[in-house]
Amino acid sequence: MANDGTVDQQQLQETINEAYQTVSQMVSKILSAAQVADDRTLGDLSLYSTIEAAINAGQLGSPAAVRDGIGFSNATLSEIVKFGLGNKGAQPTWPKNSMDDDPTDISAGGYRATSNIAGRPGGVSGTLYISGYNSGVANLLYLENDDDDPRAWNRSFVNGDWSEWKLFSPPKVYKNANGWILRFPNRIQVCISFLLTLTFDNSNRLGTDWTLPAEFEKCFVVLPAADWGAIASSARMYRATLRGDTSQAGSGTRIAAWSGYGETFETDDTYPDCRAVAIGVY
Repeated sequence: MANDGTVDQQQLQETINEAYQTVSQMVSKILSAAQVADDRTLGDLSLYSTIEAAINAGQLGSPAAVRDGIGFSNATLSEIVKFGLGNKGAQPTWPKNSMDDDPTDISAGGYRATSNIAGRPGGVSGTLYISGYNSGVANLLYLENDDDDPRAWNRSFVNGDWSEWKLFSPPKVYKNANGWILRFPNRIQVCISFLLTLTFDNSNRLGTDWTLPAEFEKCFVVLPAADWGAIASSARMYRATLRGDTSQAGSGTRIAAWSGYGETFETDDTYPDCRAVAIGVY
């Protein structure tokens, strides 16, 4: 106020501006607090800066201690394990009745497909990972549960339809006491024997049983092969015909040498060093 009792307009305006700024700051803080209570996030608020400053000053301990104190890690883990990430043991079950259902409302992550889920590739239970490329497009990787010959499959969901399952798995080669096994992902199986010696069955046949190194669901052919050098000294063996029996070739088969026309075998005859190959599906 001026000395003559009149109001100094400039001073009055400055006082009003200061009051306005004070009120504005108070309103801003009230709104910030309301936002925190409403969406439970700190966002870009002065409160966040206050907490950050307190952490940096050592007043709240380390960031890890703060996270542990508010249960951040456990709360986060409890959410992500719903999608098969970060959990131990069984994955969550595929949330559809069939692997052929529309997957676009399924969250990306790892799942398991039990025997109750239809449309499993190969009809085998397993685990899978699904991820989205964009809206309406998903990619799926499926791993079979099989302690003997596990396989991997993949497919994509595009334009409202699933692609065909594609199998990718290298051939498997191994051996046991009865021979070698070569298995292809398409279920074709080849078994190869070690050296076999055929002994007297009757005057027209020498033979031996071969226990297959792996079982067949269906064996299409059994092919015996001779070591010509091992039988070169015997004309009768040289003229004999080797044959394999597919009628019993599930887990075993018979390999035989049939005598040539007009010839017979003796009881002490042997047909040495032959092999056999069995081909079929497992």
